[in-house]
Amino acid sequence: MHRQSYTSHSQFPIPHSPFPIPHSPFPIPHSQKPGTKVSSPNKKHYTIPAFH
Repeated sequence: MHRQSYTSHSQFPIPHSPFPIPHSPFPIPHSQKPGTKVSSPNKKHYTIPAFH
C-alpha cells in the first residue's frame, strides 16, 4: 500500500515542472507594461494554486 503512495507522488513533480516554464514568461511581459499586462498574468496566477 505504501508503494502506491509513492507512485502518485512521482506524477506530481511531472506537472509541477511545466509550471516554472510559463512562470518565466511572466516577468518578461511584466517589464514591458506593468499595468495592462499585470491584469492578464494575475488571472493566470490564480489558476496555478487553484489547480494544485
